[in-house]
This record gives sequence, C-alpha cells and structure tokens, in this order.
Amino acid sequence: MALSDGTKEAIYLRKLLNELCDADLKSVRLLSDNKGATKLAENPTFHRCTKHIDIRHHFVREALNNNVINIKFISTEDMAADVLTKALPSPKHYKCLEALGIVSTDKYFR
Repeated sequence: MALSDGTKEAIYLRKLLNELCDADLKSVRLLSDNKGATKLAENPTFHRCTKHIDIRHHFVREALNNNVINIKFISTEDMAADVLTKALPSPKHYKCLEALGIVSTDKYFR
C-alpha cells in the first residue's frame, strides 16, 4: 500500500522536476523497509499467496519494469523518514534528523 503511494508521488515529482528544471530524470529510487512488498514488486512469479494481487501492486510492478522507479530495501533501523511518520525514542529521533540534514537553528542564532 505505501509502496503504491510512494510510486504515485515519485512519478508526479519526476514529471514536475523534468518540467521545471528541464531535466531528464530516468528513474526515482524508492526506499522501502518492507521486504515482502519489495520482493513482490520485483518478482513476477505468482504462487498461491499472491493469487489475488491488488491493482496497486500491478501499478508498482509496471512502474518498476518501465524503469520509472527503482526500489531498494533499507532496514527499519536506517529509515530516516520514520521521523516524519512515527513517534520515536529520542536517540532514534535525533539520528533520523541528522540523516535528513535537519539541524537545530539554535547554534546559528546565538
């Protein structure tokens, strides 16, 4: 589910950047911490568990096959976007902020 939303956003942002910056972005890398969703999108093999795949999974797989997106697995421990979606313990919160390049303005305005 989240991978399909990310794919929609990636396609939109890719088109926007191509138009605004006159760039030619080939593909957008999506980082996912869901191994199952990543494997399902990459592997076209069907079996009993994937018999009734939702249309969103086909959309993600099509974007992947057309090189619009590039999906990479990243562990939950290394997922910097968690700070934007979850309540985190303090050490993890600051680690994510640092990974995103978000710094405190206190040191600049004192």
